[in-house]
Amino acid sequence: MIGILGAMESEVRGLVSVMAVEATGTGAGFEYWRGTLAGHPCVVARCGMGKVSAASGVQRLIDVFGVDTVVVCGLAGGLRAGLRRGDIVVGERFLQHDLDASPIFPKYFVPGLDMVYFEADPRLVDLAEHASREVASLLAGEGGKTAVHRGLIITGDQFVDGDIRDRLVREFPDALCVEMEGGAIAQVCYLNGVPFVIVRVISDDADQDAPGDFLAFVIDQAPRYTVSIVQALLSMLAPL
Repeated sequence: MIGILGAMESEVRGLVSVMAVEATGTGAGFEYWRGTLAGHPCVVARCGMGKVSAASGVQRLIDVFGVDTVVVCGLAGGLRAGLRRGDIVVGERFLQHDLDASPIFPKYFVPGLDMVYFEADPRLVDLAEHASREVASLLAGEGGKTAVHRGLIITGDQFVDGDIRDRLVREFPDALCVEMEGGAIAQVCYLNGVPFVIVRVISDDADQDAPGDFLAFVIDQAPRYTVSIVQALLSMLAPL
């Protein structure tokens, strides 16, 4: 069973429209649709924005539905110079940039785990990169200029839209983008021994124009990207 998690309705509605839905339900800020997608038994779920909602949502997928793989495809703000709106980032490592239990623990360390970074499943990362390149190629045929990247994604309970961007770029020069759920999902999957992959599409530059750019991208582009990337990725996984 594959769990496909999104924070917002725009990140899941396209997937629901193309899956064979067998059951649906809600509870505690969590909404799900169980069925078949691209030949795989799946649960598509919307958990809400932020680390707490994401952690709760992915743990529910694992405990209630018994998912053995977690896939996330959503939006993020670009940090690295040269990233454009519509570019795709496949996360290899995840860090929570707002986690600071110092001086008891080093900054960014997760207490009790002595870890800063959580790594996505290497095989799923490779497949997600291939899937993303397929989608980028299709978009190029339509006149698009989508680039695909893989590397570090940072997470925090903040919508980054101004001064904080400069600090994040200085402190995390390797970070490609910033979002609000990935680090929490990565930590929960690590604790449960469940392989995961997270793909982000750049919706804005995490700058002063980010709110307007983000909202426009959510309305105009998000469902199309999510459906295309997830379907391409699932098609590369062996049917169960």
